[in-house]
Amino acid sequence: TDTLPGSKNWYIPLIFQDVLVGVLAVAPLNQQKFLPDEKGIIIAIAQQIGGYIQKQRLEIKAAQAQRLEESEKLYGLILNCISHELKTPLTSILGNLDLLRQSPKSSEEAIQEVENAALRLRRIIENILDISKLNSGHAALNEEWVDLQEIVTMVTAHLAKIYDISVVSVEIPPEFPYIWGDSVLIERIIENLLVNALQYSPPNAPVRITGEQTESMLTITVRDQGPGIPEAYHSRVFQKFFRVPGSRPGGTGLGLAICKEIMDLHNGTIALNNNAPTGTVVSLGFPHRRKALPLK
Repeated sequence: TDTLPGSKNWYIPLIFQDVLVGVLAVAPLNQQKFLPDEKGIIIAIAQQIGGYIQKQRLEIKAAQAQRLEESEKLYGLILNCISHELKTPLTSILGNLDLLRQSPKSSEEAIQEVENAALRLRRIIENILDISKLNSGHAALNEEWVDLQEIVTMVTAHLAKIYDISVVSVEIPPEFPYIWGDSVLIERIIENLLVNALQYSPPNAPVRITGEQTESMLTITVRDQGPGIPEAYHSRVFQKFFRVPGSRPGGTGLGLAICKEIMDLHNGTIALNNNAPTGTVVSLGFPHRRKALPLK
């Protein structure tokens, strides 16, 4: 502009490799004039600032490209999971359906096999949908007062179609407080933890569900007597698609990741420890909010 030469400040373009990244405004103290040496130093500083800003911009672009690449890898993993994990139950369903069609009398065992495979398939699909929704950032809690006893009863009744739930002992005291949260998501957590405990434990090995309370926290714990998880992997088991090396086939590595996402939404905690002498202990911690229990 016409007034720029008369400005009190000195404006220096920040240029790095022929790219204008900003403008540096230098305000002299007491209307003093800059000496030639001082101007040279300030111009050198401006060049350094321009280089730094451009470097930061390039790092941001690189990080964005990396996130995009990771997102594409995630979709690839999901598709991989679908193509491999759904293949086994679908093969079982189709094979047994052909058997049922050929047999004059339906085999109860074959029908049960079909139902078990279908339920497993549904659970895998639900986990994939859950993690996709939770990662989208659009998951919202439908909060209400939740009775943990009712949740556990519903989950065990559902899993009884596939697993022997007679090994599951529920040790939640009658006076255990209500949890303020999303009943559907809390049910999903309990189901995923119980499925893990039953799937990886030896036959007839007990699984315990306990509930404890303090002034600030309501803790739900699931204990099993399976092979346990080496401590070296404790910090990684809540990552999506991570499976402990040597685990038996049949899992997607999404169950604990979903539990972690849901607990974060509830401002809660989830922790994993080893059981003694063998097995795994998973503890859920919900903030303790007060609600009077109904008379029973």
